[in-house]
Amino acid sequence: MCIRDRLDAGGPLNAEGTLRGRVVLDEDRSHSFTDFVWSRTRSLYGAIDYDLSPDTTLGLGISQMKGSGRPMLRGFPRYPDGSDIGLPRSVYTGAWWNRHDSEQTTLYADLEHRFNANWKLKASALRMNERNASQHQRMHGNVQPDGSGLSFADWDNLFDSKKAGLDVYVRGRFEALSLEHDLTVGANYAKYTSKDRFGRRFTSGGNIFAPDHYRPAQNYETILAAGGTKSHTEYDISQSGLYGSWRVKLAEPLTAILGARASWY
Repeated sequence: MCIRDRLDAGGPLNAEGTLRGRVVLDEDRSHSFTDFVWSRTRSLYGAIDYDLSPDTTLGLGISQMKGSGRPMLRGFPRYPDGSDIGLPRSVYTGAWWNRHDSEQTTLYADLEHRFNANWKLKASALRMNERNASQHQRMHGNVQPDGSGLSFADWDNLFDSKKAGLDVYVRGRFEALSLEHDLTVGANYAKYTSKDRFGRRFTSGGNIFAPDHYRPAQNYETILAAGGTKSHTEYDISQSGLYGSWRVKLAEPLTAILGARASWY
C-alpha cells in the first residue's frame, strides 16, 4: 500500500512579474506486502527567479529529502542445489530494528545574461550534502532441509558525502560564409568528498523457517565489541575541464559538429 501527498504552488511574487517563485512539498508512505517492511520519504523544493534587468536573471533554489524505513535486504536464500525453498512472499528475514535513514540537501544557483537574441552567458553552481545510515540484520548461507545452516549478518553502515559543482559557458549563433553557426565555449569544476564506514559481524544459528526478528538490536559499537570487523574509506576527488562545440548547418538536412574537451582529474 502506498499513500502520496503533494503540494505544488508557484507564480509571480510581485506586480511587475520580475520575481517568481515555486514551492513543492511531497510525502510518500508505503507498507510492503513483506511483513515488517515500510518506508516514508518527505521532500521539499523551493526556488525563486529574479530579473536583475531585462537581460539578466538570477535563480536560487533549495531541495531537501528525508527518508526512513525498514527495508528487506538480500532476499531469500536457496537450497545448495539452487532450488527454491518455497517461502511465501510475505516472509521477512530481518530484525525489528532494521533501519535505513537518509538525508539530502542541495543548494542551486544560476545566473543568465542575454547579450542579445543570439548570444548568452550562463553560470550554474550546485552544493549537495548527503548522509545515509543503516543498521540491519540479514540471513544467508547454505540452507539445510530443516531450514538450519544460516548465519545472521549484522551490519551498520554510514555514508557521509559532499558534492560541489560549477559550470560556466557562452553560447551564440551567427552567420558566416553564408552558413549558420552555433558556438559554445565553457569550463566546469566538480569536487566530491566522503567519509564512509561500516561494521559487520556474522553469527551462526539462523533457521529460514523460524526467523528470529527479535534478536538484540545492533549498532557499530556493539558489533565491534563482539568481535566484528570494520572498514573506513575516505574520498577526495576533484575534476575540472574546458570544453567547446561548433555546429555548422551545411544544408537543410545536414549539420557538421566539431567538439573538444580537456579535463584534469
